[in-house]
Amino acid sequence: MSVTSLDKDLDNLTLTLVADFAAPVERVWQLWSDPRQL
Repeated sequence: MSVTSLDKDLDNLTLTLVADFAAPVERVWQLWSDPRQL
């Protein structure tokens, strides 16, 4: 995973991370939604 950008919004208390993965979007979402797969 290569992080391409990181944006902090302290007023809204949010953090946005943009990364490149060597996998299809569907697979990345599966890992995000069920970390037991790691």
